[in-house]
Amino acid sequence: MMKLSQKRADQVTACIQLLLCGLMAAFAFEREIRIGYKVTNKLKKRRLKKEKRKGTAV
Repeated sequence: MMKLSQKRADQVTACIQLLLCGLMAAFAFEREIRIGYKVTNKLKKRRLKKEKRKGTAV
């Protein structure tokens, strides 16, 4: 009986660790995506501004 409960406890701890790891990865991934999105938006806006300037200059 003790062996079984020990095995169960190990499974539970492993499951919790996996969940925590998954959550951490998800948060980090989301943050990276958000940062990447901001950067691409900035670059797009800059490109549009440059194109507008070129358009008016020509």
